[in-house]
Amino acid sequence: MRRTCARFLALAAVVAVGCKKPDPPPAPEPPPPTPTVRVQVISVDPPSVKVHEPFRAQVFGSGFQSDIGVWVGSTRIAAVTRFDSNSLEISVPPLEQGAHDLKVLNSDGTGHTLKSAIVARIIDTTRTDPTAGLSCDNLTISFDFDSSSLSTRSQAVLSSNLACFTHRTGTVRIEGHCDERGTTDYNLALGQRRADSVRLWLASQGVSSSRVQVISYGEERPADRTGGEASWARNRRAEVHAQK
Repeated sequence: MRRTCARFLALAAVVAVGCKKPDPPPAPEPPPPTPTVRVQVISVDPPSVKVHEPFRAQVFGSGFQSDIGVWVGSTRIAAVTRFDSNSLEISVPPLEQGAHDLKVLNSDGTGHTLKSAIVARIIDTTRTDPTAGLSCDNLTISFDFDSSSLSTRSQAVLSSNLACFTHRTGTVRIEGHCDERGTTDYNLALGQRRADSVRLWLASQGVSSSRVQVISYGEERPADRTGGEASWARNRRAEVHAQK
């Protein structure tokens, strides 16, 4: 009897376990909130421009809407091209010297101002280009009669234009010339010696010989065809052309 009762109780426990309802599945997690895109100006290229000259600039940031407005200082920019929500191109009229804020404003009222985004400067071109104002493209070196030696005056001319050869990286072409006195062969040789004198002087100043080309035209290309001492003096020369 006891065994029968024990079996009955064990069977009842198995049936009770088999009939238990499963736990409900966990509730799905809510989706993450949609991030809010904040309108913002991060940078402007170029950040520095020449004073009193119009220019085009790229504006980079976020949240730029299709109907966005742009101001540089107190001037609203009429020509604005929106590439996407992160980049614009603007055409800016001439600016006064100094730092200028750049402001963007969407039609929904959101906006942002980047302080001192563009600086208009007076640019000294003589400092940015050391060869400005020099005779780099056609420098004339004079010679005495029947001479290929560089005079003190000719060396001074080369020295004052040295930046043409040290700051430019292109070819330096040296042409030797003579007046019409003397034979053709003699003048060709004399013109070559004059060109070589200039070449050697440039080499002494650190100009690589691989950049230098020399040629003699002898009496074939006079600078002055009138004849006489003044004309002959102008034709006794080397012409130096320094390419950028």
